[in-house]
Amino acid sequence: MDNLNLILESIHNSNILPLISGCNLNCIFCSNNQNPPDLKEIRLPPLTLNEVKEASIFLDEKKKIIIGESATKISEGEPFLHPNIIEILEFLRDKYPLVPIQITTNGTLIDDNILKVLKNLEPIEINLSINVLDEDLRCEIMKDTSPYIARELPQKFNRLGIDYNGSIVSLSFLYGWERLLETIKHLEDNGAKTVRLFVPGFTKFNDKLKVPPDYYQELYKIKDQFDVPILIEPSIKTEAAPIVSGVIKDSPAHKKGIKRNDLILKIDEEDVPSSVHAYRLVTYKKNPVISLENKTVKIEKSKGESSGLCFDYDISPEEIKFLAGLSVSDPKTDQKKNILLLASEGGYNILKRETNKAKDKDKLQNKVDIKKVKSKYLGGNIISAGLLVVDDFRDCLKKQFFAEYLKENYDCVILPGKAFDNKGFDLRGEHYSSLEDEFDIEVELFD
Repeated sequence: MDNLNLILESIHNSNILPLISGCNLNCIFCSNNQNPPDLKEIRLPPLTLNEVKEASIFLDEKKKIIIGESATKISEGEPFLHPNIIEILEFLRDKYPLVPIQITTNGTLIDDNILKVLKNLEPIEINLSINVLDEDLRCEIMKDTSPYIARELPQKFNRLGIDYNGSIVSLSFLYGWERLLETIKHLEDNGAKTVRLFVPGFTKFNDKLKVPPDYYQELYKIKDQFDVPILIEPSIKTEAAPIVSGVIKDSPAHKKGIKRNDLILKIDEEDVPSSVHAYRLVTYKKNPVISLENKTVKIEKSKGESSGLCFDYDISPEEIKFLAGLSVSDPKTDQKKNILLLASEGGYNILKRETNKAKDKDKLQNKVDIKKVKSKYLGGNIISAGLLVVDDFRDCLKKQFFAEYLKENYDCVILPGKAFDNKGFDLRGEHYSSLEDEFDIEVELFD
């Protein structure tokens, strides 16, 4: 029953259909190798075809169907390790004939027969977790027994015209920059739409990956060496702004001359305060008119079609609206609230700036303070809100405030909703309401 609830939660939240938790590789940077023993991680056996059919009823046909990624406590594995993957994909295509299917895979199990099937099931988009081309290094750090496939597969995708994006967990601080640049170049030369560069996340339970503090900045310099859009994850943007991170070759936006680092001012005369907002608007609209600093262009595309514009993640319109609402007194009581907002290290700077903007616009502002929460439970270089646990928030509150001071000076503590499932439980299975009982103060979630 718990597995079923998590599968349905994954579909409801992100249109992700989990299939299997197993993987045929054993990468040194995989999170499964560095999780603490009490993490409530779910290992999912392969779903039967009947289970997939039952779960597929809840998929949203207005959004692409995502396979091979995780949005819950389910540990997502390699889709093509599933014994019935072809039957599942063919079923989904029959049920949803026009809905794009996105598959994240390491690619090592994709042979020529599977390639033909994928081509026949278009629209298909592959996220290829290639990481590195060098065969000796693949054997060493990924335990790949067929390392030659990594070089051949992008060439085959390109030859067949199968849309794909490359992704790389970057370990150049361990193995040098040459291998990283070679891998990006190979993806660019073989038609990858984009390349996602992941800074490896390491926890205190893994002493092999120690990312240098200036590594983000070094990775950003790579963007100038390639035409393919390179997206660094997790994003380290410190301010919300709709700045183009890259433009996919031969896309509608590329044909209109939009380039990386262009700042978008308006879309169809609508202000766009963030990259997330810009991406959603330009994707949703038909033939949107984009106002840049030096020109205005009309991108010719259908509603829902990709424009080819790529952005680094910053903050969503819903988050901006929520923060703006914090600066307004409660309309029911006409009373101001004193609010303490707890933020992850990754989100702190943007949330701080947006909170200050909201304060500046409203004369009847509440008192809104924001504090940064470190990941002590996982440790290492973990900075995302989705990997924080109740103990991290508890530690922050105890370190910053005595319980009496907290209650005397604040009416409410707000936590990032990404740290909790749809029932309010964290990765260890603790509910956020335990903080209410401990500190005797109202606690809410910020999504």
